[in-house]
Amino acid sequence: MHRYEEIESYVTDLIRNGTLKEGDQIPRETELAQLFNTSRPTVRQALSKLTLNGTIVRIKGKGSFVQHTKLAQEYTRFISSYRAELLKKGLSPRTIVVSLEEIPAPESVAQKLEINTDTPVIKLCRLRFASDDPTKRPAVLTTVYLPKAMCPALLKTDFRTASLYDTLDSFGLSVTHVLREIEIRTAVPKISRRLMVKDFSPLFFISSIGRIADGRVIEYSESYYPSDTSKFIVEITR
Repeated sequence: MHRYEEIESYVTDLIRNGTLKEGDQIPRETELAQLFNTSRPTVRQALSKLTLNGTIVRIKGKGSFVQHTKLAQEYTRFISSYRAELLKKGLSPRTIVVSLEEIPAPESVAQKLEINTDTPVIKLCRLRFASDDPTKRPAVLTTVYLPKAMCPALLKTDFRTASLYDTLDSFGLSVTHVLREIEIRTAVPKISRRLMVKDFSPLFFISSIGRIADGRVIEYSESYYPSDTSKFIVEITR
């Protein structure tokens, strides 16, 4: 085993046995170099591997820290509500409703919903949390648009606790087909403030178009996930 591999294994073991926890600073380069009687470039090689595999995060001028565990999002595998997905993982989801209002559909939204521009739509914006701990950052910021004519009662729904998909199911408007696009965007100040991340830090951006059984579009949504706390599972079979 090469010396850098010994250092990598040492740091990994400190995390696995609980000596180092999420957010803890790992020993500095000089400490590791002395401990293993090796050079700092060798230590940096080990730290680079730990950074690449997501074990640690290196902050210039401060040091290296144990990376926070990323929440595995199965949003890309199933048609399911976010709340149901988290409950299945044994988590305690929490929702803050940023806004719930009727607006005239902007042209870009109207195109996605296959309706005319300025047609009344319901706009629902929510901050979703993977924990009921108020000190935790949001896991996702989601804005969804729905044709008001198809589901006007949504305006009276309390989405702090209600699931959008479950509510649509109760109206006989179950989402049966979803097209999702995933890309990387940077957090503009308006988004970064909501998600409590640094301005222009990387985010996963997922846009979704959901259809009901007769082919009509029932929803168009835009979701932002902090890249340092989320990862996505995509399952493909042949």
